[in-house]
Amino acid sequence: HFFQSGAVIAGLFTIAASQASVYNSVQALLRRRDASIFAEPASSYLDGETFSIEECFASVRARGGVLLGFVREGGDSPEFILRQPGAGGDPLTTGALLILVKRC
Repeated sequence: HFFQSGAVIAGLFTIAASQASVYNSVQALLRRRDASIFAEPASSYLDGETFSIEECFASVRARGGVLLGFVREGGDSPEFILRQPGAGGDPLTTGALLILVKRC
């Protein structure tokens, strides 16, 4: 997962550098000493075969985290959530990897 995690970090900082609101949000989240960025399987947060990004966002939020993006099952590059939840999008499967900020 070294290369995949490197792609996640590079993608996150590329987006943060180009969008001030993303930069400010990530900086505020990581300023806490007890918070960090994690990549975890979607199956840890939701049951079922497929689910919407909004369902995933809500499940992560209910556990005190903030969903930043995901890597689709079989994919090799991260997709970051740059839109409001509820804007639609292709469903995710339980094999997806979620990129989130949460307390350590």
